[in-house]
Amino acid sequence: DARHPLSACCARSLAAAPPRLRTCSAGGQSLVRRVATHSPMADAPKNTQRRDKLLEIQAAAQRKWAAEKCFEADAPAVGDAHRPKYFANFPYPYMNGTLHLGHAFTYSKIEFATAFHRLCGDNVLFPQGFHCTGMPIKACADKLKREFEVYGNPPVLPSEDELVKPAKKAEENADAAAVEKDPAKFSGKKSKAAAKKGAGATQYEIMKLSGVPENEIPRFQESLHWLSYFPPLAKRDLQLMGCGIDWRRSFITTDVNPYYDSFIRWQFETLRARGKVVKDKRLA
Repeated sequence: DARHPLSACCARSLAAAPPRLRTCSAGGQSLVRRVATHSPMADAPKNTQRRDKLLEIQAAAQRKWAAEKCFEADAPAVGDAHRPKYFANFPYPYMNGTLHLGHAFTYSKIEFATAFHRLCGDNVLFPQGFHCTGMPIKACADKLKREFEVYGNPPVLPSEDELVKPAKKAEENADAAAVEKDPAKFSGKKSKAAAKKGAGATQYEIMKLSGVPENEIPRFQESLHWLSYFPPLAKRDLQLMGCGIDWRRSFITTDVNPYYDSFIRWQFETLRARGKVVKDKRLA
């Protein structure tokens, strides 16, 4: 408002300002608007001293924790004083890729709880498993193998539109058929797999977007390679995050790990013997 006492002051400042800072809106509401221009400050290196100091402290603390085995939990020896026990575990992340921010969010809750109980003097156990069981890894490996067979190695892939349109059309036809059969039934626009896939229409592109070097991607045609590639990356990220995990108690699932596999077999055999699980037809 030009009648406001500050307007005259702003106007005088504007007159003395460099040309690149002068402007006047058509309605008279804005006296000064910064215009993006090249500044020598943009070329100046950023001062990362405080960040670097925090990273230095972090690395020193993590080395100290590792040296003193702070997160290793053992059963009490005979005659040891009784300590309350606390156990926490993260639902094993699936190893068809690296960890993401959603994992970190949930890990932060477990990390807070276990750290609190350690401060209380409890005997805290925080193990870590990596889920490799099931069909997703096998399906991804088979899909990648098919892409190499069809498009070569390295693959010369068609455009994303050419790949997505047939699948999208098939989904639309399936949705239309489902609505025609039962108009009251909800039908989403995306399948669960499509909704989770994100960017990348081919498995090869998904691997590239996951940070896998291109010369490494052909090895993922074998499903066992996934089991040896992604768990160490997850461990690296969790260690950098500072999670208080007892890494002696880290494992992967599947029969590649005979110890964990025998544990799962024992569970199911015990449940079956007690009549808690049966093999039968699923109610639809």
